[in-house]
Amino acid sequence: MKYPVSKLFLISIILAFYLLLPLTSLILIESTYSSITSFVGENSSEILIYDRNARTPATSRLPASLFSKIASVNGVEAVSPEVIAIALIKNELVTVRGVDISLFSKIEKIEILYGRSLSLNDSFSMIVGYRLFERLGLKINESIVIKSIGTDEVLQLKLIGVFKADNSLDEEVLVPLHVGSTLAGLSWDYVSYFRVKVTNIDSNTLYEEIIKAQPSNIKENILIKFLIGSNINYTNLKIQSAPTSMEEFLTKEIRLTQYSLIGFVLIIIIMSFFILLNIIEYYSGELDSMKKIMKYIGANKNKILKYSLKGWILLFTFSIVISIIIIYIFSYIFDYISFINIFGHYLVIEFQPYFILSSLIFVFITSIVLLLYNEKK
Repeated sequence: MKYPVSKLFLISIILAFYLLLPLTSLILIESTYSSITSFVGENSSEILIYDRNARTPATSRLPASLFSKIASVNGVEAVSPEVIAIALIKNELVTVRGVDISLFSKIEKIEILYGRSLSLNDSFSMIVGYRLFERLGLKINESIVIKSIGTDEVLQLKLIGVFKADNSLDEEVLVPLHVGSTLAGLSWDYVSYFRVKVTNIDSNTLYEEIIKAQPSNIKENILIKFLIGSNINYTNLKIQSAPTSMEEFLTKEIRLTQYSLIGFVLIIIIMSFFILLNIIEYYSGELDSMKKIMKYIGANKNKILKYSLKGWILLFTFSIVISIIIIYIFSYIFDYISFINIFGHYLVIEFQPYFILSSLIFVFITSIVLLLYNEKK
């Protein structure tokens, strides 16, 4: 028998918007959590060294002289001293990262799209990620006023280049290390943290090796090599991956843990369950007249059940297509008009195909179980 097309079309639209509820909720939660934990670095294989008394690595304060000790440890491939400052450019909140570009480039691979990169001779210059460049409508060789948040520092820097990194750096400003220290309110002989790339060495061993290292093999032409001080309080050092450091911040300062996220997900699943149950009951009610006719002309229960299941599968497939199209349109628009600013980074919706697929499979199986239960009542 033919399906009541107009009624099923209405139900498919309702179901499509229902699918948006769990999918968009979970995607937003996951994207927000990932944005926060990747604030200072996304690579979990890189080690971060910062002050254990700081709330986050970005608010840490370590002597730059520690660089020489870290770089002298066998197994350390690269060390990038960095300073993080939150500032305003054209009334937009941005992340400014002070770096020694020769060291930074050994850890982060950036591609210069326009202009040129920073050099040791640059004093009041900056380069920006292409997303920030487009968002703020900046121009190469433009003089830009940067106002630090949390200090009274206001600097005018020349934009000399635009880069692409394919990560959150694409929304950041890179400046010489001393400029970053000025904006962050630090003296030039201090940095926020050190990012370290290592091979065959763990964080505990690295800590022990730093303490006993003799800074004698620093041969690169970098300014920071001259800062070989000895007044370092090693007991204040914390060594772990960048994402883990921000997860600790969420746990201690915001009381947001992975268990909290699981709780949010469970609430969404429970809400979705009852909404889905109502949609299935409505669907079954709309097919009642057709099922009565089938029963009247001699159709058995299995045939009627197959009729209901086939209609639901067609309806569900159509709803998936509608909901995914809406999600991608939403993400495309959100990418350009995002208003959620997290530590100077605008929230970017990240889609994991396996995540969407597994969610849809879960909802589909649940709906079939609920439909069979409803038919047997």
